[in-house]
Amino acid sequence: MGYTHYWEHDEISEANWLKLVGRVKDLFAQSPVPLAGWDGNGEPVATGTEIRFNGAVPEDYETFWLTRERIDFAFCKTEFRPYDLIVTSVLLIAHRSVPHFKIRSDGVWDAWLDARDFIKDHGDCPWSARS
Repeated sequence: MGYTHYWEHDEISEANWLKLVGRVKDLFAQSPVPLAGWDGNGEPVATGTEIRFNGAVPEDYETFWLTRERIDFAFCKTEFRPYDLIVTSVLLIAHRSVPHFKIRSDGVWDAWLDARDFIKDHGDCPWSARS
Protein backbone atom coordinates (compact mmCIF):
# COMPACT_ATOMS: atom_id res chain seq x y z
CA MET A 1 0.00 0.00 0.00
CA GLY A 2 1.08 3.55 -0.64
CA TYR A 3 -0.18 6.92 -1.80
CA THR A 4 -2.33 5.92 -4.75
CA HIS A 5 -4.73 7.45 -7.29
CA TYR A 6 -7.51 5.40 -8.91
CA TRP A 7 -9.65 5.87 -11.99
CA GLU A 8 -12.26 4.22 -14.16
CA HIS A 9 -13.95 5.22 -17.38
CA ASP A 10 -16.01 4.06 -20.32
CA GLU A 11 -14.37 3.82 -23.73
CA ILE A 12 -13.14 7.29 -24.67
CA SER A 13 -14.23 8.61 -28.06
CA GLU A 14 -11.50 9.32 -30.57
CA ALA A 15 -12.30 13.04 -30.53
CA ASN A 16 -12.09 13.26 -26.73
CA TRP A 17 -8.95 11.11 -26.70
CA LEU A 18 -7.15 13.32 -29.22
CA LYS A 19 -8.04 16.43 -27.20
CA LEU A 20 -6.79 14.75 -24.02
CA VAL A 21 -3.54 13.62 -25.67
CA GLY A 22 -2.93 17.14 -26.98
CA ARG A 23 -3.44 18.60 -23.52
CA VAL A 24 -1.21 15.96 -21.92
CA LYS A 25 1.57 16.70 -24.42
CA ASP A 26 1.31 20.36 -23.37
CA LEU A 27 1.57 19.33 -19.70
CA PHE A 28 4.64 17.20 -20.48
CA ALA A 29 6.28 20.16 -22.23
CA GLN A 30 5.47 22.55 -19.36
CA SER A 31 6.19 20.15 -16.52
CA PRO A 32 8.33 21.65 -13.76
CA VAL A 33 9.33 18.14 -12.70
CA PRO A 34 11.41 15.61 -14.67
CA LEU A 35 9.28 13.03 -16.48
CA ALA A 36 10.34 9.84 -18.20
CA GLY A 37 9.07 6.70 -19.84
CA TRP A 38 7.53 3.76 -18.00
CA ASP A 39 10.79 2.66 -16.36
CA GLY A 40 12.04 6.09 -15.29
CA ASN A 41 14.20 6.48 -18.41
CA GLY A 42 13.53 7.79 -21.89
CA GLU A 43 10.59 9.98 -22.79
CA PRO A 44 6.97 10.05 -21.62
CA VAL A 45 4.40 8.81 -24.15
CA ALA A 46 1.14 10.40 -25.29
CA THR A 47 -0.10 8.83 -28.54
CA GLY A 48 -3.25 7.72 -30.32
CA THR A 49 -3.29 4.57 -28.18
CA GLU A 50 -1.86 5.41 -24.75
CA ILE A 51 -0.62 7.91 -22.21
CA ARG A 52 2.26 6.42 -20.24
CA PHE A 53 4.91 8.01 -18.04
CA ASN A 54 6.79 7.88 -14.78
CA GLY A 55 9.03 10.18 -12.82
CA ALA A 56 12.63 10.31 -13.99
CA VAL A 57 15.16 8.17 -12.11
CA PRO A 58 15.76 8.45 -9.15
CA GLU A 59 12.28 9.92 -8.51
CA ASP A 60 10.44 7.21 -10.44
CA TYR A 61 8.00 4.91 -8.70
CA GLU A 62 5.07 3.37 -10.57
CA THR A 63 4.03 3.91 -14.18
CA PHE A 64 0.94 5.97 -14.97
CA TRP A 65 -0.83 4.27 -17.88
CA LEU A 66 -4.08 5.30 -19.53
CA THR A 67 -5.72 4.01 -22.72
CA ARG A 68 -8.92 4.77 -24.63
CA GLU A 69 -10.45 1.38 -23.84
CA ARG A 70 -12.94 1.05 -21.02
CA ILE A 71 -11.21 0.67 -17.67
CA ASP A 72 -13.16 -0.63 -14.68
CA PHE A 73 -10.29 -0.21 -12.23
CA ALA A 74 -6.86 1.34 -12.68
CA PHE A 75 -4.39 2.91 -10.31
CA CYS A 76 -0.99 4.51 -9.98
CA LYS A 77 1.05 4.67 -6.79
CA THR A 78 3.20 7.79 -6.71
CA GLU A 79 4.31 7.88 -3.06
CA PHE A 80 4.16 11.70 -3.27
CA ARG A 81 7.13 11.71 -5.67
CA PRO A 82 7.42 14.90 -7.77
CA TYR A 83 5.71 13.38 -10.83
CA ASP A 84 2.52 13.11 -8.74
CA LEU A 85 1.87 16.68 -9.91
CA ILE A 86 1.50 15.51 -13.50
CA VAL A 87 -0.41 12.33 -12.59
CA THR A 88 -3.01 14.33 -10.70
CA SER A 89 -3.08 17.02 -13.42
CA VAL A 90 -3.81 14.42 -16.11
CA LEU A 91 -6.52 12.85 -13.96
CA LEU A 92 -8.19 16.21 -13.28
CA ILE A 93 -8.18 17.13 -16.96
CA ALA A 94 -9.54 13.70 -17.94
CA HIS A 95 -12.24 13.93 -15.27
CA ARG A 96 -13.25 17.34 -16.59
CA SER A 97 -13.16 16.54 -20.31
CA VAL A 98 -14.05 12.84 -20.68
CA PRO A 99 -17.61 11.67 -19.96
CA HIS A 100 -17.88 9.13 -17.14
CA PHE A 101 -14.23 9.48 -16.09
CA LYS A 102 -14.20 8.92 -12.33
CA ILE A 103 -11.23 9.55 -10.05
CA ARG A 104 -10.46 8.96 -6.42
CA SER A 105 -7.34 9.00 -4.31
CA ASP A 106 -5.82 8.04 -0.99
CA GLY A 107 -5.08 11.74 -0.63
CA VAL A 108 -7.43 14.49 0.45
CA TRP A 109 -8.56 17.24 -1.93
CA ASP A 110 -5.95 19.63 -0.46
CA ALA A 111 -3.24 17.26 -1.71
CA TRP A 112 -4.44 18.07 -5.24
CA LEU A 113 -4.10 21.86 -4.90
CA ASP A 114 -0.75 22.01 -6.68
CA ALA A 115 -2.19 20.10 -9.66
CA ARG A 116 -5.26 22.30 -9.69
CA ASP A 117 -3.10 25.43 -9.66
CA PHE A 118 -0.72 24.03 -12.30
CA ILE A 119 -3.46 23.29 -14.81
CA LYS A 120 -5.23 26.55 -14.00
CA ASP A 121 -2.01 28.43 -14.71
CA HIS A 122 -1.86 26.64 -18.05
CA GLY A 123 -5.43 27.47 -19.05
CA ASP A 124 -7.29 24.26 -18.30
CA CYS A 125 -8.95 24.28 -14.91
CA PRO A 126 -12.56 25.09 -14.01
CA TRP A 127 -11.75 25.79 -10.35
CA SER A 128 -10.31 28.96 -8.96
CA ALA A 129 -6.91 28.59 -7.36
CA ARG A 130 -6.95 27.36 -3.77
CA SER A 131 -10.66 27.97 -3.28
